[in-house]
Amino acid sequence: MSISLLSLDELKNIETRSASVLEPGTLMERAGKDIADRLARELPPSGSVTILCGPGNNGGDGFTAARFLKARGYRVTCVLVGAEKPRAEDATAAYAAWQAAGGETLREPDSLPHADIVVDAMLGIGCNRPLRGEILDATIWFNTQTSLKVSVDVPTGLNSETGCWAGLIPGCRSDMTISLLAPHAGLYMNEGPDAAGHICLSELDVSIPLSLQGLIDESDYGHILEPRPHFCHKGTWGTLAVVGGAEGKLGAALLASRAGLRLGAGRVKTEFLAANAPALDPACPELMIAEKPLDLAAFTAVVVGPGMGTGEKSVKRLSEAIECSETPLVIDADGLTILAEHPELQDRLLSRTAATILTPHPQEAARILKVKTSEVQSDRIFWARELALQTGAAIVLKGTGTVVSLRSGRAWVNPTGSAALATAGTGDVLAGMIGSFIAQGFDLTTAALGAVWLHGAAASRATAPILADQVSVRAARALGYLRRSRLHWAEAGSDPLDQNGELALQPSQLVPDPVEMIGKVRH
Repeated sequence: MSISLLSLDELKNIETRSASVLEPGTLMERAGKDIADRLARELPPSGSVTILCGPGNNGGDGFTAARFLKARGYRVTCVLVGAEKPRAEDATAAYAAWQAAGGETLREPDSLPHADIVVDAMLGIGCNRPLRGEILDATIWFNTQTSLKVSVDVPTGLNSETGCWAGLIPGCRSDMTISLLAPHAGLYMNEGPDAAGHICLSELDVSIPLSLQGLIDESDYGHILEPRPHFCHKGTWGTLAVVGGAEGKLGAALLASRAGLRLGAGRVKTEFLAANAPALDPACPELMIAEKPLDLAAFTAVVVGPGMGTGEKSVKRLSEAIECSETPLVIDADGLTILAEHPELQDRLLSRTAATILTPHPQEAARILKVKTSEVQSDRIFWARELALQTGAAIVLKGTGTVVSLRSGRAWVNPTGSAALATAGTGDVLAGMIGSFIAQGFDLTTAALGAVWLHGAAASRATAPILADQVSVRAARALGYLRRSRLHWAEAGSDPLDQNGELALQPSQLVPDPVEMIGKVRH
């Protein structure tokens, strides 16, 4: 977990520790310089900047950045919003330094001319109440500007931990957000990605500790990217069973099964629950179709639930899958609905010895937890952890900023993906991908994190909806690119298998880096 997502308490502890060893205002000076450096990259010579500064330390960062920009010859105007003067001690000092440098400070932005960049430095992580008064007025003005819009730390109005608008009142929507010390989980979940835009990070030359939560990156699933040895056969890569596909829902099971094959499982066998199911998948003849109920204990991994329905036959089959306690199990879709309706099955999950993964969307998670869907969405990491504790399973809570949580409390937020995944069946594909990696022998955490990341990467550069069956095709292609990039001949740019003459792609070429580092370089 190389990029930590710190909680507010963890951030406060770092600030307190730093204040005890650094001169007053040191972190604000560093923040202001790094903000100014990043903004300068977007400004033309003698460009203009308007900075909306709140009364707290977020505003202090804005005044400090303004002073650095002015010293470089840019035209900068600050607007003090929400108070007659700053309230925080460091912010008061930053404001005084800005004034001493001849800086101009206004009380409202409406009469200002167009600026090349407008900066939101009003509330940052300190926002926990609905916007109102001058702050709300300034937010509305900010959102109407056609300039490049930048927020400092967190867009004003956004809860930094959950990605929800405080009090459901929309706040600032930026093209870029410059986070300080550590990125915030809320920037990647719910409203966060649309509000934050491109995310930059300055660690302010402070040592950032590991946390129980972080962003998924290559270091978390690196074993999946290792090229396969030549000395292998299909049996080396495991056997995956997919159980589902009741009447009218055959497609869900097929999507999961095809994903299992495409992402590398040696063999995949599908057990349909429909009475008159086909004996062949013409679009994927490599897939085996079971003629009778499978012996699930004979497989290296099992996926249960895609399109399986919730009738008595389905309940019995899920119960039998859970009973195979030494076989890794992924439960998805209708299987999750059955779990919600049969608490006794949840209790039996706790006694399983093999890996168990649940892949709910927010509504399915809410049913099992007996809470409202809106509650789950209001704090996705918290509820994913609660569900992991309740069931003893690893949880993949799907949605914007998919959360992977273990029973231990460790949690990851996925930075990949896009609205292109908002089509029917993409969740079935994800279940099949996770099952595939487990079948191949990867541990539970690696399999879940790798599948979630690649599933999102398959859609990260898409601008139109993607049909679910294409998601696994694109994910497999991405996996191939990443594996080839680790081979010596691919690194040299001489891939003999690439008929288009293209160089092997690096992870940053598949999807944008979730955090652009400024200031201190991460190692």
